[in-house]
Amino acid sequence: MAVKKGIEKLISRVPEADPNRNLTDMVKMFRRGKLHHTYQSILDGVSMLEAMDRSGENKK
Repeated sequence: MAVKKGIEKLISRVPEADPNRNLTDMVKMFRRGKLHHTYQSILDGVSMLEAMDRSGENKK
């Protein structure tokens, strides 16, 4: 598709939202190559999610 005006700036119609803190922490962790949290704190969150998943399966 040819554009007659040359380069045009694209403007999103979707309002920009603040990113979730957990997501920004994860991005920082990958960029630095270091964990922001301890292994135990990560495992605590995962175990909670697994427990919630199992409790949802019991309700089916």
